[in-house]
Amino acid sequence: SFISLVLIFVLGYFIGEKLFLIKNQFLSKSMDAVLFFFDSLPVFFLGMLLIYVFASSTVSSSFHIFPTPGFIDIQSGDSFLKTLSIYFSSLILPVICIVLPSLAYLSRLVTRKIREEYKKPYSFLSWAEGKSDKMILRSEIRKNSLLPLVALLGMEIPALISGTVLIEIVFNIPGMGRLTYQSIVLQDWPVVFSILLLTALLTILGKLISDVLIFIFDHRVKIEPR
Repeated sequence: SFISLVLIFVLGYFIGEKLFLIKNQFLSKSMDAVLFFFDSLPVFFLGMLLIYVFASSTVSSSFHIFPTPGFIDIQSGDSFLKTLSIYFSSLILPVICIVLPSLAYLSRLVTRKIREEYKKPYSFLSWAEGKSDKMILRSEIRKNSLLPLVALLGMEIPALISGTVLIEIVFNIPGMGRLTYQSIVLQDWPVVFSILLLTALLTILGKLISDVLIFIFDHRVKIEPR
């Protein structure tokens, strides 16, 4: 989930910048269509599709480049790096399933914020000085356009934990989401309540971190002494 969270924010911002800088309307709308297509796909369907194509020999043996979920072949004599690479390769498809559906909303949010900042007087002043759109974006707008992503940080943590339930079931990953599902089915309520408490604590921590980052990046926010 941590890897997915980092990739969602980094790729979402990068794609949002590219959508703003692209002047070709057809290319911009095509990228939007692709992003919203993946956003509209159910997570479990996308996971099963990736398994069917890239984690089995059903389509073609040349496409079978990732290990089949639940069948990780680790030998007793394998080195630490080889074992780590095997585990890492088994996480690529689940991370793709988590990241792809989230990129459409975040990228459009970033693009909308950049366009709002581009219309403000300080951006117009930079444009009047002869700076290009890319220079204005890097030197003036980027820090302000990060604020919506920072504010979303606290909300993404519980969404990721709840979203990984289906992913861990589809890919047979022994994680917190799968543990939550099994505990509910078995009515193991102490485990369920412990996971819910941990999720609540992570949500509070995420909101606290987002508030601190907003205070750092947004100079309009000040702490007034009582």
